[in-house]
Amino acid sequence: MKRNYHKFKKGNCLYIITDQWREKEYLKIGYTDNINTRLQAYRTSMPDVKIEFLLYLTENKLIEKCLKLRYATKLIQKNHEYVIDAIVEQLVKSINTLTKYLHIEATEETSYLCIMNRTRYTI
Repeated sequence: MKRNYHKFKKGNCLYIITDQWREKEYLKIGYTDNINTRLQAYRTSMPDVKIEFLLYLTENKLIEKCLKLRYATKLIQKNHEYVIDAIVEQLVKSINTLTKYLHIEATEETSYLCIMNRTRYTI
């Protein structure tokens, strides 16, 4: 049976995702102009992928690059896309600081989240 997934609006965005089947807490930072297509691609190898944070902004590539520089010592060497030994809230705080400092307009997507005690759950 085919699963139905939430459809997000299209547009430049920055995201943080996790896969519950990883041994450690791996946070993947990425950017795209169509999060639905990107998630569809991830689901072929990570069916239980979960969005931890989704932010729409024009400078998505710049913020991703800044984050990877900021957390360079925590990036997995193989592909430099996964951050280990960090928590989502740390990354989100860094993103918010960067966008504020650089005067970049950004809109956080929250329609898929139920935020309770700073914990995010997919709906």
